[in-house]
Amino acid sequence: MSPFTLEQTVDQFTGVEVPGPGTRFIEEQQEHLLAAEVEELAGLRFGIVLTAKWESDPEEEHEHRKELRAELDSLRARYYDKIDQIAMKFGVAIAMQVKEEVERRVTLPLRTGFAGLLGGADNN
Repeated sequence: MSPFTLEQTVDQFTGVEVPGPGTRFIEEQQEHLLAAEVEELAGLRFGIVLTAKWESDPEEEHEHRKELRAELDSLRARYYDKIDQIAMKFGVAIAMQVKEEVERRVTLPLRTGFAGLLGGADNN
């Protein structure tokens, strides 16, 4: 009989390798870490979408639009940095899947006014 580790064990009856408690723990930790990263990425995406909507509002003053544009540039840079961090930690394929999922799910309805975003009546 060969020695086994916590990371990988062999079922004594079937001979099939099954993940040990250490492996399951590591996988669960990775899932939690990825979920936290995805949540942060979604928050950045929501900030981008909302700031872009405000920046494009024709009623905004020129100076405020300029500030919003700078904030938008900062949010976009942080968003793509976060995608790069996810790629380095979890792999490029997972990072691209996460990016697509976040971009598909985090949007604003086309006719949502600002009051509608805050729980009030639709302005449009």
